[in-house]
Amino acid sequence: MTEPPNFRIELLEGRAALEHVPCFARAQVEVFGQPPWNLKWYEGSVDDPKSALGFHTWAANNDSAYLGAYAGDQLAGFAVGLALNEDVIRTLELDQFGAAPGDYYFLVACVLPSFRRQGLYWLLIERRMELARAKKSPTLWVRTHVDSTTVTRYYREEHGFDEVARYTTVDYGFVTVPRVVLRKVVLAEAPV
Repeated sequence: MTEPPNFRIELLEGRAALEHVPCFARAQVEVFGQPPWNLKWYEGSVDDPKSALGFHTWAANNDSAYLGAYAGDQLAGFAVGLALNEDVIRTLELDQFGAAPGDYYFLVACVLPSFRRQGLYWLLIERRMELARAKKSPTLWVRTHVDSTTVTRYYREEHGFDEVARYTTVDYGFVTVPRVVLRKVVLAEAPV
């Protein structure tokens, strides 16, 4: 897939990701406060794990790969993914779905409203898929709001993800959120 016109995608990891955390946090507060999510994210501080700044600081410190999409110098959107380890699985409560160390989790992706309907979200998903393939992760995971039907349909139809669970949780800002969990097995176990 080619980049939509006028967008530049940058891979940010480690210190480079941490330097951009405030910008990603502001975008997340703006995007996920709207339907269908209606989450009560707040910018907060890097020490507050329930705040957008705390969430992204945690992610960047856990070897997440950030894809920043820019229109000129302005952030247009971003996507985050990471290879799972035991601590991350426990923190994100992914063990209940069968996630294992070495699997790859699509943590978050969003496009700011003024940059939507230009193919950017799909480009970010494609790039995140490339990062997961490069890690040779056996299984890919994504969770989203059940009303994000366009997103779930894309993962299913374009990438072969299967739905493994639906559940309701109290999420950031103490909002009850219905979720769907999707999984794609990429590498089957070798015969014993």
